[in-house]
Amino acid sequence: MQDVISSAAFVAGRNLAAQGFTCKRSHLTETIAALLGYNTHAALVTEEADASLDYHGQDAELYIVNWPLALERAQAMGLPEQAADACYLAFKDAAGRPVFRDVADFWDSHAREQMEDSIAANVVTADMNAIFSDNPELEDGIERESVWEARETWTIESAGTWDGDFDWDGDRLFNGDKMDVSGRFFYAKAGRAGLIFQDSEEGGAPDDSWRDEPEDWT
Repeated sequence: MQDVISSAAFVAGRNLAAQGFTCKRSHLTETIAALLGYNTHAALVTEEADASLDYHGQDAELYIVNWPLALERAQAMGLPEQAADACYLAFKDAAGRPVFRDVADFWDSHAREQMEDSIAANVVTADMNAIFSDNPELEDGIERESVWEARETWTIESAGTWDGDFDWDGDRLFNGDKMDVSGRFFYAKAGRAGLIFQDSEEGGAPDDSWRDEPEDWT
């Protein structure tokens, strides 16, 4: 992990120098540590050396960085406003795995589609005489605990609807063409900002609200 941080700090410093800003490498290193959710670089080093932890930052499959903390750290050290962004971009290039700006970015760019695929693959629709050709549509993901504060595991969940098409030429009575669905992804923490996918849960039940609608089938 230290090699990645050092490389990112070097690249960020070089890019800032090209814009006319001279920044101490140590200040850029502190900003990258803040991106990774640590109050100091020393705290990051200490946690990375903790053999009692199952995973460390270097083991992560992906990262959700703490952008507000990085901005705060950069400003506290008197760095130019461009510094936090330069550190983020440099770390994103050096990390060698997906890096997301925040939980919303992670959800919209990555997890939403995966969860919709997972629900479509695992929720049973056999009891409904409707065809579900498209994937469900989920609402925004909800984290029950901040990704940077969760220590061992982190979850994100969502719910939505799955609309199907009813075969009106079939010989079965209409029994609904919509389902209420939900999903949850479980991750192990690898450092403060790193995640490793562990498991998923999917659920679904017929939406029977159509039974309360006026009966007009003509």
